[in-house]
Amino acid sequence: WYRASSETKQLPHRELSLIAWDRERQKTVGYLSIDGECAACDRTASTADFNSIDVQGLGYSSSTSAYVHCVQVDSDSQVAVTQQLLQSAFSNIPTLTHLLLISHSELQHNTQSGLSAHFSRVLHSSDSGLWLYECSRQAALPTLQVRRAQVEDHDDLIPIVAAAAEGSCPSLAALPASCRPDEPYALTRLIGHQDSQNVVLVAQDEGKLIGLLVATTQLDIGLLQQSFDLGPYDGFLPAEVYENCEAMALANATTKVQLQHQQQLQEQPEQQDDSEAAEAVAPPEPPAPTAEDIRAELLPLLQEALQQLQQSPDGDQAGHSLVAVTMLCMLPGYEARAVDFLLPLFTDLAGKEYCCLSLPHSSPEPPLARLMSCLTPVPARTYPEVLLLLHRCGHKLLHGYTPFSLHGWKNCELRACWPPGRIGHPDPQPVLALLACPYMAPKLQIPSQGTEHPGTLFPGGKNCCIPIVS
Repeated sequence: WYRASSETKQLPHRELSLIAWDRERQKTVGYLSIDGECAACDRTASTADFNSIDVQGLGYSSSTSAYVHCVQVDSDSQVAVTQQLLQSAFSNIPTLTHLLLISHSELQHNTQSGLSAHFSRVLHSSDSGLWLYECSRQAALPTLQVRRAQVEDHDDLIPIVAAAAEGSCPSLAALPASCRPDEPYALTRLIGHQDSQNVVLVAQDEGKLIGLLVATTQLDIGLLQQSFDLGPYDGFLPAEVYENCEAMALANATTKVQLQHQQQLQEQPEQQDDSEAAEAVAPPEPPAPTAEDIRAELLPLLQEALQQLQQSPDGDQAGHSLVAVTMLCMLPGYEARAVDFLLPLFTDLAGKEYCCLSLPHSSPEPPLARLMSCLTPVPARTYPEVLLLLHRCGHKLLHGYTPFSLHGWKNCELRACWPPGRIGHPDPQPVLALLACPYMAPKLQIPSQGTEHPGTLFPGGKNCCIPIVS
């Protein structure tokens, strides 16, 4: 029904051109071109005309919005073709939340039924005569229905897994060894053994199963702590636990360095000075511990803390804040909509803050990986695969959360509150969560102190209060 002719998915300077192809009539029935640069879809307009519409002031970000440059559809099927083109555009760019259309005239339902059915009017500028319309991701691609898998889903899931195994990321279609994949009904065993640490989710589109996600919290956190610098993520432990371990590691490393320094001074031969008025030379100050010294002390403390959390009767059995996606299978055409799994996943596994995805170095990245950050192993350590990470706040921008702007704030402090109730308690974690999202970080602008340059911030969630000021 449609196919992509060319595309560039990088933000914010994106270009995407699509054509709709009617297989029965063997002809092109639609064309859509979008770009990150502001432009009118019907004819050229001056820069002054565009400046009359404050798009960012209305809450649209250049990192997550794009403009319709050109759209042409067959007059016999405008609504259906336009819908397919818009769905393809949002599917090709997972971080795209809004398509904006600027026109010199108001959309007419009788002649532009496709556009008027999917774009809603935002405003009309009396100065330039331009009209601004928007189409949101939610309007073009309604959120998929996600639930826990049932044994009865087995027959419908088999072709989904088979299609994913022949796709670009076959490693994400491999059944885990725990369900004995070489034996019959392995998928049934996987679904039947779900518990508080292992979940199997399925996605439905109008009642049809189109995707499968398998996730677990039974992970070797120690291996990750040894292979990566997880300080910005508190080592996937509770913040207060990690901070205590870090303070103890610093104290232990400092003590060791001081002892080594004293031992070196004692081993040095005494200098003989024949002068009668020899002045006593103060011993040199001991050096500060290096990052490697602190890390060597920190890792055993983190392992001990994790074991204590796992053995605590009142705590989470997993004892950490990480969940790993081990399988992700989507029918062709639905790959970019795997983001709809994230909110149900974090809701099902309450208390987990991060989601990771591990891929072979030779494997292409699935569309979901574009929302994640790639962790770099520490020097002299190797990890067998590429590890991608996403904070639970990172997906919420795609579910209707609107950005806001800060203007002219001066001589203040950076303060973040998370969760509600900890008012006034400095906590950098929500800010780090935003910085961990590759499509959020470029728009998280904090003006330098004493300036009045505007900054923008995407709130991490509906219940999150993050004032960011300079």
